Amino acid sequence: MNQRLISLLLVVALVCGGSLPVFAQKKIEDISQDHWAYQSVVKLINQGYLSLYDGNKFKGEEAVTRYQLAKVLNKIIQNVEQKQVSLQKKDILTLKKLATEFRSELVSVMSKTNKLEKKVDSLSDQQTILKEDIIKTNHKISNLRQELLSLINDLREEALTKLRTRITKLEKSNQQLEKKLQQLEIKVASKGGAAEVKTLKRRFYWLGAGLSIGLLLLINR
Repeated sequence: MNQRLISLLLVVALVCGGSLPVFAQKKIEDISQDHWAYQSVVKLINQGYLSLYDGNKFKGEEAVTRYQLAKVLNKIIQNVEQKQVSLQKKDILTLKKLATEFRSELVSVMSKTNKLEKKVDSLSDQQTILKEDIIKTNHKISNLRQELLSLINDLREEALTKLRTRITKLEKSNQQLEKKLQQLEIKVASKGGAAEVKTLKRRFYWLGAGLSIGLLLLINR
């Protein structure tokens, strides 16, 4: 198992390529820069073959499972297939040998990757549907708001129409009362009842004032 692990890491190091020093994109908390494996670890992390744990720790003393190695190997194979890296013939032979050794684990990793991709696609579709539902709901709310405003305006116009009709009727009644009062004033004056006429006028005045105030209050509603 150790020989296979070493071979795999050598292939990965070749894939990363280059002999110049590399710099960590994230500070590795548990490996010093003068550690013999620092440059290799940084290359593997920067290329996405390995990852850090919480707290940016590499935990180099922990055991590696075959599934973890298969995941790294699958990443290498994908990069080779996509021509993102180039390998020498002997490196390709080593890669094929490792792929054969980890065949079952690779199948499992690829299956999990496909399931994850399908889940991501499904979530993306659900998000799209949710956005469409939100847009439709907002459109419905906007339409309901317009309908409500239209209904309020219609009710207001209907109320104003009824109010105008009522005011017209009251004005006609008021005019009729004024005529009757004038006729009564003439009759009473001819009989010497001027005081009674003044009292009746005063009452009629207050009646008209009360009617006006009532109409104003009704309009303000």
